[in-house]
Amino acid sequence: MIQSPMQEALPQSPSDFTLPITPRLYQQVIAAKASQKNTLVVLPTGLGKTVVSLMVALQRLKVHPTKKILIMAPTKPLASQHLESFKKLLANIVPEEQMVLFTGAVAPAKRAALFTTCQIIFSTPQGLENDVLASRIRLKDISLMVFDESHRATGEYSYVWLAKQYVKQADNPLILGLTASPGADRDTIQEVLDNLSIEQIEYRESTAPDVKPYLKETKLEYAEVTLPESFLDVHKMLQKSYIGKLNELKQHGFFQSKPATQIRKVELLQFVGSLQRRMAQEAFDPDVARGISLAAQALKISHAVELAETQGIPSLHAYMTGLLDDARKGKTKAVVAIAQDPNFKVAYAKTRQLILEECTHPKMKKLDDIVKKTLQNAKDPKDVKIIVFSQYRDTLETIKNQINKLKGLHAEMFVGQAKKKGLGMSQKKQLAMIQSFKDNEFNVICMSSVGEEGLDIPAVDLVVFYEPIPSAIRTIQRRGRTGRQEKGRVVVLMAKGTRDVAYRWVAARKEQNMYTALEEIADKINGTNKRDSKIQSSLDAFAQPIVTPKKTTSAPQPELKKEPRIEEEEEEVAIQQTPISQPEFPQTKGVEPIKIIADSREKSSKVLRTLHDFDLQLELKTLPLGDYHLSQDIVVEFKRVDDFVSSLIDGRLLKQVKSLKESVLKPLIVVEGEESIFAQRNIHPNSLYGLMSTITLSYGVPILFTRNEIDTANLLFMIARREQTEGKTHFSLHASHKPFDEKEQLEYVVGSIPNVGPAAAKKLLKHFGTIQNIATASEKAICEIEGIGPKTAKMICATLEKEYSKL
Repeated sequence: MIQSPMQEALPQSPSDFTLPITPRLYQQVIAAKASQKNTLVVLPTGLGKTVVSLMVALQRLKVHPTKKILIMAPTKPLASQHLESFKKLLANIVPEEQMVLFTGAVAPAKRAALFTTCQIIFSTPQGLENDVLASRIRLKDISLMVFDESHRATGEYSYVWLAKQYVKQADNPLILGLTASPGADRDTIQEVLDNLSIEQIEYRESTAPDVKPYLKETKLEYAEVTLPESFLDVHKMLQKSYIGKLNELKQHGFFQSKPATQIRKVELLQFVGSLQRRMAQEAFDPDVARGISLAAQALKISHAVELAETQGIPSLHAYMTGLLDDARKGKTKAVVAIAQDPNFKVAYAKTRQLILEECTHPKMKKLDDIVKKTLQNAKDPKDVKIIVFSQYRDTLETIKNQINKLKGLHAEMFVGQAKKKGLGMSQKKQLAMIQSFKDNEFNVICMSSVGEEGLDIPAVDLVVFYEPIPSAIRTIQRRGRTGRQEKGRVVVLMAKGTRDVAYRWVAARKEQNMYTALEEIADKINGTNKRDSKIQSSLDAFAQPIVTPKKTTSAPQPELKKEPRIEEEEEEVAIQQTPISQPEFPQTKGVEPIKIIADSREKSSKVLRTLHDFDLQLELKTLPLGDYHLSQDIVVEFKRVDDFVSSLIDGRLLKQVKSLKESVLKPLIVVEGEESIFAQRNIHPNSLYGLMSTITLSYGVPILFTRNEIDTANLLFMIARREQTEGKTHFSLHASHKPFDEKEQLEYVVGSIPNVGPAAAKKLLKHFGTIQNIATASEKAICEIEGIGPKTAKMICATLEKEYSKL
């Protein structure tokens, strides 16, 4: 065996470290480069991206022993998996108590405390974003930030904002992105690179000479089936309905340049988007609304056609039944029109008959044959492990029931958290199921798309795609579930003459385009200078002893000089997005900072992300009223334009305004969006004017409009600054209310105790008479009151007995 450079130079003294595994040469080379610059690592599934991140983390701990490492993954099961891997591989290097998992199940205050004492943090991005927004966690203290499944760093995903904040805050930031598939095209890959401030790319295809020896052969097969006449009859009627809607679009002046049969689904989606933007910018146009409705009908029927072709009768019947139920309830004009379509009615009647006849898609028979043959050819049938992927839960349930009829096979479903028709799994259940699969408690796992990404699934003999998917990323991830430790087999089921065949070639083309784009971008971004000397020095650096960090305390940490970086383009973007109020209103030394309290349920809002860049104290709490508290007196109810109009129409906003007016001295409504409020719904402008007049004149609540999140953030900051500095008003966490009578004052004080609301406050005061009597009452006495349980009683007593000076 050839000994690697790192292994040759590993220290031998007891104070030094050795890894329980021998890193492969390509892992060492990639890690050495990744320790120098922000790097995107693209490796096929099963080639040890986790080991690369571990090696880079060790190098950063050596160079910055007082700093922390942050490993992020999109889901709790995946973050937990990384934690367990690090604990196993770093057992003799970093104490286990120095590694911690952050998820939504860990209280924010506890996360903040653990952050100060732990060295390596594993987290989901959403919870971490909340902590950074609330300033509970300082990214300044991080020396390495790892983004697993980094292809997610697009759009508004939390990775994007966290990466920008990290680069801005940290003294010596280093970013490591890990993925098996960075994107299907050049633009998507470039977006990921820009969002993560990537400076170099390290990628290997499965054919690369340094990784090929570590990949087991995976046999890829395409198994075709022929749809029976009964299916084709249903398909024919649905296709007629679909073409009919497209012809109606043409009759209304849309898509004049091509025949209806040549209009693609992607064109329909783009068409709907363009019309919706037009509706948002202009006054209501009935022709545009008609175009949107017809396109929506066509898309819904197109989905039914896809189910008939690729999934089977149970999934199709469930979908069509759902549309008809929505039509009976009058949910939208589109579903009502579909329900009245003669061709759709005939297709539904035929589908119901096939359900009664218990007809199944021919893919089911083919799947039976494939898994039976796999079982027969196995040395020990008990050790056989199979994964079946499908996009639809109805199909997965049918597959599970079908496989469980076969002797020697036991199938279970693995789906996401969202509850759909009673099907849904918590992340805890997901982890438990994977462990059961590893422990051979069952041998077939039927997975939705949630199982495609990252999870540590044991060696699998067979992976079946119930349908091809037109996505390079998802195809690569599904395929990567096998061929890790032993030879693997992937079978893709396809119905002849359907979109299954098209999707197969779309996915193949996208995957090829991905690697072509990746190669071109890598050549451009990495340059011709391979920096061999730097790579070798980095390899040598891995061999230096690591100082096991002592338990971190809150003591001040030494400031390290920030390494120079070339960031002209990034600086220009930052300047464009800087809130305009910042240079005008600097904080004065010694003066208490401006404070804004935001509802924690607003954490996905761009406004919060923008406010975080202001020189203010931002706190996140669950607020009973409003979305932003700007002072003792001012509470803001924040709405986007679409939600503002919807809440006006359904009456929600009037109820919120009434509650605000009854409780708050200066309530305010802020509406954000560049689109017109009169283009949101098919409603007469006078109705909106009347409702807004009621809010402004009858209730006396002002309504202010802003264009975007930067305008909104500036407005909130300026109001808070005016109230808290010019007005000199003390900002209590308990916002002031309108003047109370004496009875209301007592109810207000008691109602402010945790777990005690207005109703319980009245019960307590009626029973005990005075606040003093409540304060001296025992838990047992409080529990005697109807509606107040032991938990609330304990909270009341604990709150009233706390010593302020000890908090």
